[in-house]
Amino acid sequence: MDQSTPIRFVEEALRQLEAGNDVVIGSRWRKGAARVGEPLTRNLLGRGFALLVRVLLLDEISDSQCGFKSFRREVADELFRNSIVFRMGSRGAMGPMVSAFDVELLVVAKKRGYSIKEIPVIWHHVTTRRVSPFKDAYRMFGQVMQVWFNKLRGKYESRPE
Repeated sequence: MDQSTPIRFVEEALRQLEAGNDVVIGSRWRKGAARVGEPLTRNLLGRGFALLVRVLLLDEISDSQCGFKSFRREVADELFRNSIVFRMGSRGAMGPMVSAFDVELLVVAKKRGYSIKEIPVIWHHVTTRRVSPFKDAYRMFGQVMQVWFNKLRGKYESRPE
C-alpha cells in the first residue's frame, strides 16, 4: 500500500501465477533484489526477524515480510479463511499496524501444499509514523510465537468450519 515496491513488479508476479505458482512473494534478500534508503536499525531488526521466522517456521523463505504478495484467488480465500492468529475481527487484526500476518498465511500455504515462489524486488524505504521498529518487533515476536505454537499443536492441519 505504501508502494515501497514499484508497481512494475506486478507483471512478474502475474507471470509466476500464470506459470502455476499459487503464491508469489517479493523478496528484498534474493539475488537481484535491492533495499533502497533503509536505516541500519531497521535492516538489522529485519534480518533478525527473518532469521527467527526461517528457524521456527519457514526455512526455505528468505523474506516473509516484504509487503509485495500475490495469490491465486481461491488460494487467498482459503488462506485468509484459515488464519487463526489474524482471524477477521480478532483483537490482533484491528486497524493499521505492522504485523506478522504474512508469516501465518505462508505457514498455512506451506501446510496445505501450495507452491510459494519468491521473486527479487527493489524495495524503497518509506518513512512513516505507523512503524515503531522496537515496539513492532516485540509485538511481531509474540505473533510469530503464537503461529509456532499453533503449528506445533497441528492447528493448521485441518480446515475450521
